[in-house]
Amino acid sequence: MLSEPALRPPGTAVKAKRSRLPWDVALLAGITAVTVAYLYLLATDTVDGLRGNVQWHIPYVAHPPNGHWWLPLVPGALIAALPLLPLPAWLAITAGMGAACAFAYDLFAAQWGGGDNLLAKIINEPVAFHRAAGNITDLPSVLANYPRYIAGFEPSSHLRSHPPGNLLLFRWLDDLMLASPTLRDATLGWARTFIGGMDMLLQAGNAPYLMASAVAAIPLIIGLGRLAAAPVALLTIRLQGSVSGAAAASAGVSGAQQLAASQRAVAASLLFLVLPTTLVHVPLLDTVYPLLTGLVLLVGVIAVQRGSWPLMLATGVLLGGGMLYSAAVGIVALPLAVYGLLRDGRRASGLALPALGGAGIIWLGLWLMWGINMPTILQFLVQHQRDFEATRSYWLWFRWKWYDFVMYCGIPVAALCIKFLVESVQRWRAGAPLQIDFFFAGWLAMMVFLWINPGVLAEDGRIWAPYMCFSVLFAAHAIPRLRSALPLLLALEIAQVMVINRYLEVINSG
Repeated sequence: MLSEPALRPPGTAVKAKRSRLPWDVALLAGITAVTVAYLYLLATDTVDGLRGNVQWHIPYVAHPPNGHWWLPLVPGALIAALPLLPLPAWLAITAGMGAACAFAYDLFAAQWGGGDNLLAKIINEPVAFHRAAGNITDLPSVLANYPRYIAGFEPSSHLRSHPPGNLLLFRWLDDLMLASPTLRDATLGWARTFIGGMDMLLQAGNAPYLMASAVAAIPLIIGLGRLAAAPVALLTIRLQGSVSGAAAASAGVSGAQQLAASQRAVAASLLFLVLPTTLVHVPLLDTVYPLLTGLVLLVGVIAVQRGSWPLMLATGVLLGGGMLYSAAVGIVALPLAVYGLLRDGRRASGLALPALGGAGIIWLGLWLMWGINMPTILQFLVQHQRDFEATRSYWLWFRWKWYDFVMYCGIPVAALCIKFLVESVQRWRAGAPLQIDFFFAGWLAMMVFLWINPGVLAEDGRIWAPYMCFSVLFAAHAIPRLRSALPLLLALEIAQVMVINRYLEVINSG
């Protein structure tokens, strides 16, 4: 499915394909061998250091339940087989998203109590969003005095490190279930089919509408997290080809390049759907943030390509809205800025003003409607993060962060990113960089900034989810042009997800 269209004379194309075939086979064999060896060591706990460092050590599960360990293999096999089926790109991506939703749930249904386990992660600490939303009696006062409100929570609480968007999400679900008893009862009836402890929770005095909202959050988070594959695919298409000529700037790709772009879009979206970080951290909202960053970058890249002020204004609106849920969303402005400057030079700098204006419009609206003062909230969050991380070792995490990247991005995707780096450097040296090379430079600058920044000294595999997910764009571009390459890489990523989820208690670690 990933065979490159012939852009050169047939004889030349065949020779080039034959010349790189041994290298492609060797690369795939090496990735397979390293991944299998790593997963064996992880599953057997042969090397304790693979589970973390002295400041963040993930508990090992020596004897996980075995009854339904195979359950995720069914949707996982479908995802891995999709590149071999003669499907249009949009249908393959849509089918992949559906299968990935089933895969995400089956991971927990197989060995961690399924719905009971997911519900426990929604309603218990350290996440706290659902519980806090249900306990609020004066929401306008909380929003107007948000820094003082979250200062009352434990430093380890996720609520204390986030703007009010996540809290509002659960509050809206609460209000929906409270306003519609029919929907509430239907949700609870459905919940009893996969959550064995639901009746016990209700008998213990938990309000039915609150339990219904917690249940509804599970498919919502899983679904929104998989939906991010769509902007990833569209962004892949927009970043194909060179940047020569006004037509390329406005149309992106055409002709034979369109076929290669759609194939790479399928590869990028399927690889995204099996990234460990977006699966083993379900149902944390970190798995939804890639949807926010993906939309920001997609609209922003199109705005740069077209030199469009209205689109860049929309980018700012998305950026400002996304930061209501996670302040870290704002960091994706860095790869977008680098992409624009490398592509269009100083001309692109004029687009910064509408982007700032778009974010300002959203923040002004939040303040006028709900009294949410985003600059004050962000200032508090930065100070909290600095204080919380003060007891952690900078140099320990300086060495460790990239291991977290490989572990939660997957060895196959990480290896292909290295291959892409080498190829990108070669294109730059030849004076023929592609659009995706410009974007890669910005993404790499962002990842290096996160690496050297002392602001996050724990759980980079989770916290970096909204950024590391774009590694699939470069992995898709660097995949060996063999029909079996993508299915093999997907299978290896799926195996890494299953081993991590089966033998490591990731979310409840520390």
